[in-house]
Amino acid sequence: MSAPLSSQLRVHPAISEIPRDTWNALVPADSVPFLEWEWLDALESSGSAAAERGWRPSHVALWEGTRLVAAAPAYIRSDSHGEFVFDWTWATAAERVGIRYYPKLVVAVPFAPVTGARFLVAPGEGRAARVRQLVHGLVELARGQGLSSVHVLFPREAEAEELGQLGFAIRHGVQYHWLNRGYRSFEEFLERFRSKRRTQLRRERRAPGEQRIVLRTVRGAELAQVDPGSVF
Repeated sequence: MSAPLSSQLRVHPAISEIPRDTWNALVPADSVPFLEWEWLDALESSGSAAAERGWRPSHVALWEGTRLVAAAPAYIRSDSHGEFVFDWTWATAAERVGIRYYPKLVVAVPFAPVTGARFLVAPGEGRAARVRQLVHGLVELARGQGLSSVHVLFPREAEAEELGQLGFAIRHGVQYHWLNRGYRSFEEFLERFRSKRRTQLRRERRAPGEQRIVLRTVRGAELAQVDPGSVF
């Protein structure tokens, strides 16, 4: 009878180092799509989430031989752009008292302020133990790289509770979400406002056209035909 394999924690400088199906097997079925390998790889391979733009991939993965048992998408950050947590005041306060705030380590999906799983654990694994191992790895990575802190952005409520039990400080944020209350048109939506506000909203809606800004949706294979130089 062979002895069980010991766990090995690795830091991957690109999501492409982890096989696509191996990573996706950890993503919960009810998860948002931004955790999928394809999305993260698109961000990294396009240069959108790259060290040159302040996002240095440092994904933490727990392996048993060739089997991935747990992982967390992580990036070393040199600023806070694209996080949508608005911690600039923390950075400013740290600077005033002589504490270095950057670089820092974040467990997050770049440019996606959407709540979702952040610690991915394979089915059948003891979640509490695996999350604890990942957190230990993140803390050790931060210490080894001389990073100021570890942040987990937009986790699910249950994950936030797990992290709180592991010593993380919980920070609460507020988001504003627009909900369609059955509006059949934009004009019907405007009817809920007073006349002055309706006029203001119509003016704001006209502004992009007056500035010759055009929005269009590009899907699937059409993306390959887009000239990157024409996007901005």
